[in-house]
Amino acid sequence: MSATSIPLGGLFLFMEGVMKIIACADLHVGRIPFSMGEDCLKVAVERALVEKPDVFLIAGDLIDNEKNVYNSYASVVNSLKKLSDNLIKVIMVLGNHDFSISSNILNDSPLVTILGLNGNWDYYDYKDVRFIGWSFNSSHYERNPFASFNSSLLSFEGAKIGLLHCDLVAKTQESVYAPVNKDQLTSLNVNQWVLGHIHKCSDNNLSNYFYCGSPLPLNKSDLGPHGIWEIEVDLNGKCSSEFIEISPVRIENYNYEISYPDKSGVEDVFKIDLIKNIESFTSSLNLNSSIKKLYLNIQFQGVLNSNYLLENLLELEDDRFITQIGEVQVYLRKFIDSTRIELNYKTLKDTPGPIGILANKILEINENGQIPLNLSSQLNHVNNSLAFNNLKPMEEEEALEVYKSALTKVLRKMLKKGDNNE
Repeated sequence: MSATSIPLGGLFLFMEGVMKIIACADLHVGRIPFSMGEDCLKVAVERALVEKPDVFLIAGDLIDNEKNVYNSYASVVNSLKKLSDNLIKVIMVLGNHDFSISSNILNDSPLVTILGLNGNWDYYDYKDVRFIGWSFNSSHYERNPFASFNSSLLSFEGAKIGLLHCDLVAKTQESVYAPVNKDQLTSLNVNQWVLGHIHKCSDNNLSNYFYCGSPLPLNKSDLGPHGIWEIEVDLNGKCSSEFIEISPVRIENYNYEISYPDKSGVEDVFKIDLIKNIESFTSSLNLNSSIKKLYLNIQFQGVLNSNYLLENLLELEDDRFITQIGEVQVYLRKFIDSTRIELNYKTLKDTPGPIGILANKILEINENGQIPLNLSSQLNHVNNSLAFNNLKPMEEEEALEVYKSALTKVLRKMLKKGDNNE
């Protein structure tokens, strides 16, 4: 059964025989994106008005949740009206977040056509292109949507574009968010599948499908580029797609290797080298001109002398401004201390408290090369126990390395915390 909608009116013409489509998903209107004051829909629509597409697609989760519906309503309607006023047709499906909200406030609206209501596959023909879609009818859906797919939907001579909010999984995996196997997408005669649910966009157009990702990073964990997709359908029905980064904010992970534990003036060297490496890393990202703020989750690695603990080398605070590279402001979003303390056991053995005790224990192992008697007895008990007869027996040499490794790990943690108390 074909979806119904009220025509927007006006004369529609192809530009050089091409239909242009803007696709997005997971806008979650009502949720404030990370480090932003505007909602995703507003930003996506503003860019769409610049690109001037024929169609604007939304692959689910337009609105975040029922708590946000009253705050979101005006923003959603105003943005959709801008598209309508510019003769841009809006077609969407519902996701697990907005399955009841968007359908209630938009189902009878002339501003948008919703496909697949009540969990039934549906289609809408527009300008020689067939749009096929399925919508959530509850917050969780454990079945594969393609179990109810009707192949008659594909009986159309023009290009076919699918719209789906789903979780791509392996054949043996399960999900409560409409589990779909990628082979089902590639095997059907659909030119392009536009997917929602995952907030990170696909690295590229994978065969005939891609995840849109959210137009803006919604959470601190939403790494990488964010934006919208542009699809063009030529006169022969062939589709081509391209990702357009529109977010002014980018979040990335960065590993920084510390390699100078004993140099004099290490504090100054550390800061200079860190900024130099951050500048090099930022350049390697080839950031889009839309990016104004770059937030880095920096993982510090390498070996430090115990006199130069990481927290003493740089005032590290979340969301701290680090440097500016051109028009891009670089911030420390989060830091992870994965450095290791350089250990001099002979010096540490005279330290009062548990640090000295552990250092002496490790020195004894290094000098004697023998496992402590109590540990040897416990090892023999385990190796000879029927409860562990399916396990490969651990030799004393292996047990000694495990024991020494555990002691070393505890000692490093103590040094990092400055714990010298008994």
